[in-house]
Amino acid sequence: MSGGDQSFVLNKPRLVVKKVLAKPQSEGDGAVVRRSIGRMELKNLDPFLMLDEFSVSAPAGFPDHPHRGFETVTYMLQGAFTHQDFSGHKGTIRTGDVQWMTAGRGIIHSEMPAGEGTQLGLQLWINLSSRDKMIEPRYQELLSEEIKKAEKDGVEVRVIAGESMGVRSPVYTRTPTMYLDFTLKPGTQLHQSVPEPWNSFVYIIEGAGVFGSLSSSPVTAHHVLVLGRGDGLSVWNKSANFLRLKWPSNNSLFKFPKPFFLFSPSTTLHLKSHQLQAFSTPPSNSTKHTTLLLETFHKNQTVKALIEKLHEKDSNPLQILKDEGDWSKDQFWAVIRFLQQTSRSKEVLQVFDLWKNIEKSRTNVVNYEKILLLLCEGGLMEDAVSALRAMKTNDLNPSFEIYNSVIHGFARKGKFEDALFLLKEMGEIKLMPKVETYNGLIQAYANYKMYDEMGKCVKRMESEGCCPNHFTYNLLVLEFARGGLFKRMEREYQTLLSKRMNLQGSTLVAMLEAYANLGILEKMEKVYRRVMNSKTPLKEGLIRKLAGVYIENYMFSRLEYLGLDISSRTGRTDLVWCLRLLSQACLLSKKGMDSIVREMDMVKFSWNITVANIILLAYLKMKDFRKFDILLSDLRTRYIKPDIVTVGVLFDAITGGYDGTRALETWRKMGLLDGAGEMNTDPLVLTAFGKGRFLRSCEEMYSSLGPKAREKKVWTYHDLIDLVFEHGGRKYEFLVAEQS
Repeated sequence: MSGGDQSFVLNKPRLVVKKVLAKPQSEGDGAVVRRSIGRMELKNLDPFLMLDEFSVSAPAGFPDHPHRGFETVTYMLQGAFTHQDFSGHKGTIRTGDVQWMTAGRGIIHSEMPAGEGTQLGLQLWINLSSRDKMIEPRYQELLSEEIKKAEKDGVEVRVIAGESMGVRSPVYTRTPTMYLDFTLKPGTQLHQSVPEPWNSFVYIIEGAGVFGSLSSSPVTAHHVLVLGRGDGLSVWNKSANFLRLKWPSNNSLFKFPKPFFLFSPSTTLHLKSHQLQAFSTPPSNSTKHTTLLLETFHKNQTVKALIEKLHEKDSNPLQILKDEGDWSKDQFWAVIRFLQQTSRSKEVLQVFDLWKNIEKSRTNVVNYEKILLLLCEGGLMEDAVSALRAMKTNDLNPSFEIYNSVIHGFARKGKFEDALFLLKEMGEIKLMPKVETYNGLIQAYANYKMYDEMGKCVKRMESEGCCPNHFTYNLLVLEFARGGLFKRMEREYQTLLSKRMNLQGSTLVAMLEAYANLGILEKMEKVYRRVMNSKTPLKEGLIRKLAGVYIENYMFSRLEYLGLDISSRTGRTDLVWCLRLLSQACLLSKKGMDSIVREMDMVKFSWNITVANIILLAYLKMKDFRKFDILLSDLRTRYIKPDIVTVGVLFDAITGGYDGTRALETWRKMGLLDGAGEMNTDPLVLTAFGKGRFLRSCEEMYSSLGPKAREKKVWTYHDLIDLVFEHGGRKYEFLVAEQS
């Protein structure tokens, strides 16, 4: 590999064959990720199944969830995440650390923020070959300082897996993979060789770079680039900023990280490539490794055979255990996972009781804790209580975690009397509840909208010497906001501020939505600025609510600023262009609209019907029928299909004196009017401009029809037009003739 060495020449540089923007989406419990691989546009890139760039603030995260048959690679870019699984493995990875988890035959784990503020990172899923899908789960974890680094000619690399610039990572990859993290200084270039059979892609974290050929256009952050065949990749950083890349490839994965730099913004590009080889050769001089592989193989065979029996129709795990005499720990937990994943959790306790009675040492706190956690997760609270009582019968002292799980399990099901009984029992055995015990109860009360009980729960924890923490107050503010209890929300918010506790991004977002729902503009804007400063992502639905408040208050210029703010987070999405164009259109600024349109054309943004209808409505309002006519005629050349809003705008224009003969005749010849009526325009457009005379009449006439008439399977544009004009005593055909 050569970084910034212009004498290094690739015979056949790989070119970009596909580009996909990673758009924000909800995942887990309140978390937001930018998914690139795994979207509809790029379902997978063998063996890479998914790539997420996550941005998470507590209490959001990824609670217990299962994985099986692949590996997950988590790379922290900022902050920290704590991981915990059912086998007891627990740890925290921090900025620059890597966790390479092989799920193998199956694992259930959680991944939750471990610090304040926003935690940023990347998670890549890599498929395992069929022979490795049932291996034992295992972990490889590297601290930031343990990751091998190299630098040459302004290009820095961190070798997470594989080899680059003469340094090799200690990570063993079952699916041969290279994962490198590169940072390119301004004006530098990178030429990385990659064997031709490998699949490769690049993910850009920050900045912009030119890929494959100097004549290519720069590609910006949050894009994944699928690379074609060739012997390597060339990248140029022509900008004044640092460029950071992630590049995985099968049998090779590398990523470009951004170095610490005080005064200049940085740019990150991630690249990823994958080799089609289905296996890898373990490192030499490893007798121990070979022995472990053989042991794992035999274990997997026995587990596989057992799972196959359970897959049979009417299988009975109790009978299978009796017939086989005993199971190993691996076999037992494989059965338990199988029962949980196949909605047979009701059989878990019976299987556990039979298995533990075979060998006395299995009756221990660790095994009970795992079983109880699983039962509570499944909502099997009667079984959970039975297991809890059995522990006491066997002179085992239930842990704080066990009580917490059972209390929260009852609370989640709305059985608060049972939860409070166990809470009291904890105190009787001198196992004092902690703040997380109460926080779980408060969350459950909120789920059932028992807001008074939430307050009582806080008073109870304080009376018992348990001080509410910042999670408690964030939870109270968030849930009161969701419930529309503004006085309580603001009171707890002030308490949180007075105690100088951390205000979480998700809490701010809940407050913002509460103010937007009521249209309280001043407070909405104040919280909005705090949300933007916290870099907490906003969902599209909330962005639309904010826009709606601005429109209702005739603050159209704010739509432009809102669009620019969102653009800085998500890039130039359809919604961003809609907001910015609406701002100028509602102000009836031809100059402003022309400026936005030029910007769209400059970045080669493909118009959609929302853009066209915004401009048409503005021209209609200005009665500029010359430009209205030009744009209407231009729809076909821009490959834009009119919708019911366009039809309504045209007929409203006709009412205002516009000659719509040519447009109507063109649509008729195209067969458009015989097609099913569709509404593809962004609803914000109608919020801003109103529905117009035609659409209002259409709705009124449709509402006046009887049930049978409404049940007509397909309503064409022609039908809807006739519906409106029949009410006025005219037919569509006569309207065309009248225009002529």
